[in-house]
Amino acid sequence: MKKILILSLLLVLASCSKKLPKNDDAVRIKLDSIQNLEEFNPFVEPNTGKQRNPSTLRGNVYNITKLVTEEGYKEYVVFLDNLAFGIDNPNYEFIPIEVVDLQGPKIGFDKNWFENYNNPLDHDVIREVDTVKVIDNGCGCSKISCPSCQITCPFPWQSRAENRSPIFVEAKVGIASYMDQSPLELTQRGFDQPFGEFSSGYRFGDRTKAHFALGLSYFTGILTYENLNGDLLNRDALMLYGKYQFNEWNCVFPYIYSQIGASLDVNSLYMGRLAIATRLKGMFNYDCDCDADLDADLKLKKDIAFESPEVDLSIPISLGFGMGVDIPANKYFDISIDLGYKYMKIGETTTVFNFKMPVARPISIYTLRLGVNF
Repeated sequence: MKKILILSLLLVLASCSKKLPKNDDAVRIKLDSIQNLEEFNPFVEPNTGKQRNPSTLRGNVYNITKLVTEEGYKEYVVFLDNLAFGIDNPNYEFIPIEVVDLQGPKIGFDKNWFENYNNPLDHDVIREVDTVKVIDNGCGCSKISCPSCQITCPFPWQSRAENRSPIFVEAKVGIASYMDQSPLELTQRGFDQPFGEFSSGYRFGDRTKAHFALGLSYFTGILTYENLNGDLLNRDALMLYGKYQFNEWNCVFPYIYSQIGASLDVNSLYMGRLAIATRLKGMFNYDCDCDADLDADLKLKKDIAFESPEVDLSIPISLGFGMGVDIPANKYFDISIDLGYKYMKIGETTTVFNFKMPVARPISIYTLRLGVNF
């Protein structure tokens, strides 16, 4: 519970142009609390290996933070050890005020006064710090880049990072924007169509840090024209899904993703079957046990490929990629938002040289997705 309260206090702040103050403050730790404080947050300077004096901490006190919860409140001294002054992105400490041996009251000052390390109890150099009141909103952020900015982070990224399951599940809805043309019209028509996308797979590596995930995605599809008669046909797809999530950045987790797969509509599946059969015949001189239509289409495809090489007779493979952020909602799931692009190659029945022929046709799709990531 103590660690949760500490994490709830920590502030995530945008970088400030002004330099951080470097006062020479002393924070005295009560004798019966020294061991507990060091177990919670021992401090060793990473470049030299030097360890601080645990009984009297030397560094900069920024404020006393008062965390208000439904049960009451707790107070913490926000402190940066002087051994960390020269370190990029140093770790700031929130020291429970009950473990601090406050000297101010002993010389007639309130508790938010701190001594100078080299001149203890000197009235001329004792320094007052502010008391900052923070309402507990469940924030679990533990990174501070500028304590003087005092911006509270609303996202529990630390707790989320530590509770990720090796199995991930994503459920997203979105808008797909694309152009398509009916054979009955002279110009293309713009579409903005809602869709769903569901993914599941496995997270590799240390899930609390930047890591890679691999799985499968099902895309509920978009409506496109069928070139032969102008009917609208839904083009759903099953795709291999790869996602790389970066380390936390300002309490969110940026990521990039990529996809490769195929459309599952009848025309696309038939086109893929036809293309694979052609490859087998070409590579192995293999006469597959095809139905009559497939065998006839293979012969026609061979003639058309020779006479009209600009006709796309390849396997209809679909690709996708994008980037976005996972925003921790709690320790169990994130809210995700991303922008992406899908290049879907779909199977089509069209007329070539007065013959009905299955060919591949590309569709470019721009997507905006919003959903949850478990």
